[in-house]
Amino acid sequence: MTLISNIFSRKGRDFKPNIQFGRYCDAYKTEEQLTHWDKAMILFGKEKYIESFEALLFFLKDPVLDNISWNQANGRLQFTLFQGSKVINGEVTAMDIKVYSEIAGFKDKEVSWMRILLEENYNLSYCRFGMNENDRISIYFDNYAEEAFPQKTYEALRELSIQADKLDDILLFEYNALTPLHNEHIIPLPEDVINVKDVYKRQIN
Repeated sequence: MTLISNIFSRKGRDFKPNIQFGRYCDAYKTEEQLTHWDKAMILFGKEKYIESFEALLFFLKDPVLDNISWNQANGRLQFTLFQGSKVINGEVTAMDIKVYSEIAGFKDKEVSWMRILLEENYNLSYCRFGMNENDRISIYFDNYAEEAFPQKTYEALRELSIQADKLDDILLFEYNALTPLHNEHIIPLPEDVINVKDVYKRQIN
């Protein structure tokens, strides 16, 4: 029996689960989204950096999922982006772009997980892990606006989002002293979806 028949044979033809595999950053983009990408490139070439980044957000915004929100006022564009279990926050001005995601909280610094962060930094192209003043492990990306062209910014946001979503699971599993952050938006998967993903995983292994 094939993977598809395994998945759908359980509940017949009317069973149409809404299931997402992989990470959103790799999702299919519509023609409208691709139009915003072209717009972002044009606006950046005209040195309209805030407008260019807003077009990039339209490119990333899912037409169905509420995965990104932003507002622009007084020469600043502030945005929030969701990737898996993590929340990514950022601010863009005509001078620079600053993006971060808080991964886990801590009370005491431990050499073991600090070494993991240090080693991970060597593998990153655009971002870096660090600790903020609120005793929280975070990942950062910042750049001058004139250097943050759309392709580079997209790759940086992709790297930051994936690494934040991945590392929080690893650190929280390995170190009980660390505490989870910003997980209020997480919705547990229904049993049907878990079963389908389990079948898929066993088929490809």
